[in-house]
Amino acid sequence: MLAVYYDLCKHYGFEVTPRWWELETLLDRENHRAKILWDVPISTDEDIVARRPDVFLQDKMNSHLYLIEMAVAWDSIQEERRAEKQPKYWELCADLRRQFRGYRMDVVPVVIGGLGTVTHCLVKDLRCLPTAGKAVSQMEGMQRSVLCSSVRILRGHLSACELAA
Repeated sequence: MLAVYYDLCKHYGFEVTPRWWELETLLDRENHRAKILWDVPISTDEDIVARRPDVFLQDKMNSHLYLIEMAVAWDSIQEERRAEKQPKYWELCADLRRQFRGYRMDVVPVVIGGLGTVTHCLVKDLRCLPTAGKAVSQMEGMQRSVLCSSVRILRGHLSACELAA
């Protein structure tokens, strides 16, 4: 997910590091072009439970809101996880439509398998974002990141098993 966040920050003119994996994830970034929230509850008029997407993007120049939700799922249930993401934010979308009249809105589910596998929908979903031209490189960065994390988890588990034996 950090690869997507990095490309969005760069696209909207925020200061970034030379490499995406070194970027500090600030909770709130805002300039005249955009506002990006990283894992921050969104203020709502209603009492809404699901109001904390992984990334909230307000594209001020194009009057467009994006709710980006990331998940790493078992490879066999990626489609199920993707299908769960959109309805999860329906209430929040309705509230945001009242707050941001005239804005278009997209909920963008980004689901990747625990072994780095992706479904045919991932690139299509990433192409909904303003950084559409970077969709394939974003997907590859996420695959690498997920695989590295899975290897770290596996090594930790195997080390714990060796100690217990």
